[in-house]
Amino acid sequence: MDHSERVVQCRDGKYRWLYEMSLYTNPTVLMLVMKIMGWVIVGIWVFLIIIELCDGPSWEGLWDVTVTFFFMFLLMMALCVVGYFVYALMVGGKYVVLFEMDDNGVMHKQMPPGVKKAQLIGRITALAGVATGKPGMVSSGMRVAARTQMHSDFKSVRSVEPFPRRHLIKVNAPFNYNQVYVGKEDYDFVLNYILDHTTRKNK
Repeated sequence: MDHSERVVQCRDGKYRWLYEMSLYTNPTVLMLVMKIMGWVIVGIWVFLIIIELCDGPSWEGLWDVTVTFFFMFLLMMALCVVGYFVYALMVGGKYVVLFEMDDNGVMHKQMPPGVKKAQLIGRITALAGVATGKPGMVSSGMRVAARTQMHSDFKSVRSVEPFPRRHLIKVNAPFNYNQVYVGKEDYDFVLNYILDHTTRKNK
């Protein structure tokens, strides 16, 4: 399956594309934060329940702990939502990511809030350096722009979950849960590429 010009294959063999996600209309990041915080609270609740049981079962004590953590759970979820939208306002409501993908894996590189899409496109236009036989221009430009990154090794991937309505592909490996975003026009291409190198290949 073909891809659009938004996904560029460089002379180093890697596919690169830029994805800009609205933090207001796409709930993926918010859901991830709430999920992590929720499991932390549940873990603490289970730990305290075990301690309560070890001290001698008391239904009143178990109920008090459960009610306390229920309200704590609601409070933390509310704080997650408020904090998320404050963060979204601070970064202009955009989550900008650069992706690099080859036969070995896929890299998710988050761009700093201060870097605008036009600047990033300018750096990706350093891909013109590829056309002139200077791939080093591209890699150096991308390193300067990237703030945080996560790499998924295809050999370690255990499952791939597509969410086309959110332009999201979850690439799951032990202790490594990567989120790959790609536009509608290239979604099938990227999904099939990942599947061909992970679940299909690893069976």
